[in-house]
Amino acid sequence: MLYVKDNLHYKRRSDLEIIGIECIWIETHTLYKTYFVRRILSPPNTTSHQHSQITDSIHLAVDTGVSNIIITGDLNINMKNPLQAKKIDDWCQLFSLNQLYYRKYNSTLNILLRYLMLFLHQMQI
Repeated sequence: MLYVKDNLHYKRRSDLEIIGIECIWIETHTLYKTYFVRRILSPPNTTSHQHSQITDSIHLAVDTGVSNIIITGDLNINMKNPLQAKKIDDWCQLFSLNQLYYRKYNSTLNILLRYLMLFLHQMQI
């Protein structure tokens, strides 16, 4: 689910969405720039195939030539697990992305970093 303020003009970009992963892409414009915004939810038991589909979906957006791409969501990544942490690092390196996140504490799993990802692909706001 993605909420968009009613005074913001946008268009759903289902051509960037891949069946099998839960994500929504929209395109919006400011006076001089076009932005793609993506909302993704990745459950804790996401498979490597689904991670590949996430990568493919980002590739589709990057391949359009739009340089302002924002990706938000919860990827349920345990950053104490080196293999899971590497996936985020790989995405950032592959797509020239920056990441912002917050820490969420889980009493049974100690400190678990559940990501609210914000990928900025060469963004200049």
